[in-house]
Amino acid sequence: MTRRRRRPLRLRLLEAGRQQEAFLLVLLAAVIAALTFSGALYQARIALLGALYAAVKSLAGANEWNQYGWPGNIAAWLGLLLISWVAMKAAVFAFAAQVDSLLCRTRRGHTIVCGLGERGKTLSEALLQAGETVTVLDRDEKNPFAATLRAQGARVVAADATRPESLRLVRADRARRIVAMLFADDENAAVALALQEVCGANHPLCYIHNSDTATWSSLFGSAEGRIVPFSVVDSSAVELFLEYDLSLAAEDAAVDVYGIGPLAESIIIRAAKIWQAEGVRRGKASRLPVRIIGPCTEDLATGILPMRYPGIDSLCRFTPVEIASLAVAEELVGCALGPDAACPTVAIVATGDRDETARSALLFAQWLPAECQVIAVVPSRSSLLDLLLTRDEELAGRLKAVDVSSALRDPATLLGGPREELARLAHEDWLRSQMRQGSSLTAGGPLQHWEDLPDGFKESNRHQTAALFERMLPAIGAVAVPIAEWAAEPFVFTPEQIEVLAGLEHERWCQERQGAGWILDRTLTERDAERKRTPWLVPYDELPESQKENDRDFATRIPVMLARAGFRLQCVSDGGAEATVSA
Repeated sequence: MTRRRRRPLRLRLLEAGRQQEAFLLVLLAAVIAALTFSGALYQARIALLGALYAAVKSLAGANEWNQYGWPGNIAAWLGLLLISWVAMKAAVFAFAAQVDSLLCRTRRGHTIVCGLGERGKTLSEALLQAGETVTVLDRDEKNPFAATLRAQGARVVAADATRPESLRLVRADRARRIVAMLFADDENAAVALALQEVCGANHPLCYIHNSDTATWSSLFGSAEGRIVPFSVVDSSAVELFLEYDLSLAAEDAAVDVYGIGPLAESIIIRAAKIWQAEGVRRGKASRLPVRIIGPCTEDLATGILPMRYPGIDSLCRFTPVEIASLAVAEELVGCALGPDAACPTVAIVATGDRDETARSALLFAQWLPAECQVIAVVPSRSSLLDLLLTRDEELAGRLKAVDVSSALRDPATLLGGPREELARLAHEDWLRSQMRQGSSLTAGGPLQHWEDLPDGFKESNRHQTAALFERMLPAIGAVAVPIAEWAAEPFVFTPEQIEVLAGLEHERWCQERQGAGWILDRTLTERDAERKRTPWLVPYDELPESQKENDRDFATRIPVMLARAGFRLQCVSDGGAEATVSA
């Protein structure tokens, strides 16, 4: 169960006030009417119907002063308050954009989100839930999401984020960061150029969404640390291969991918990266069999992919399977179970359409052999899949659902850069190894998924990742660079390098434990978490082989973790130092 974070006090008070506002207005109107009625009936001695009429008029401020005695006078003052309150709310509603344009000029340390589509809305809400101050830029003055975000505390300004004057309007020079999530990747790049014009080279961090996997590495390499590309689609591929650990698959693993759009392409590329790194770790390279199923797959498999990613055909053996439509059940089942179809290890359905993906995945879960894992990658949350998976344990064991938009709900990871992503991947790798050894998820400790992990354990993983780039890789003469050259010679660890990395990891672990108050106790054979005592706070050379193997395992899995995040290892002498992971 996902742990719900406690919302900031400002947001809780804002929501509570919004929920009670209508009640308070009705209560105030009732008090005004009651006072006027009683004053007309008992002070002015007016008949019952006349008193009722006076009570109704009082809500519009139509009664004269001193007409109904002191209750009427109190009601008149309260009526002025009611009318002013309603008029103010109407004015704010009618001129909300103008009000936001004025108020946002005083902000400092805020996050500017450019683009208010479905993804921009989801990300803005997640940032607000995390307690951040958010300003949103969108061209559409009548955007239906604007009122929703204003009600949650965001400032929404109708302006073109690709124009420098718009960024000046929302004080981009004083912002904490700018996140460009416009419809087209080129527009997001235009936001970064406009920001440079406004603030110069030393501008705030600018995160630009880029759904094109082929250009991601080029953007990362030329960003100079101030422009950070990110991709919701690519993050979904990371989530997919956390659900299905391709690095643990057999050497003859086979993958079926249903779909031909950017989502399917990103999944194929991420699978190739992981498979390449895993082949190096195993010491036995092989080509991953990938069937691409859908319309026009011949062009994708034999033309587009080899041209956009030169050398990828040395890692994957593509087999295009042409079908007229991914929405026809008979064609899908015939393709999956036809006489020429080998049973895949995993069937990944990523058509780009939520309902079509859900239907196809459910169909495969019913017809494919039990040993085949089925994964549905949906563009947004599918309530149908959620309902079925929670009610059917057997189905949940066969079918996994990956929500592309879920990355937007965790902005700390999505916008945290590659190092944050690697910290999460390192933890998930460790968690899976513990669960394979018989451990189970427990609340309050490290045996939880990243989103549920206490902040202290997250920091431990971040320190581990920082040490990887700042101490471990330099110690063996390596850097991490974006995977752009698919035919490049892989970096292979020597046994001596593995020992160096394992020793440095143990040294980092000892420093972290000592800083947290742990004490060496050589009488123990296992750690005592309650008393913070452990027998392993000793130099690496004094560790038993079983403990050394844990550190060696971490070292050997470094290339696989880097591949999941879109990076590979390269010798410093090869000229890769300028493109290292620094975000």
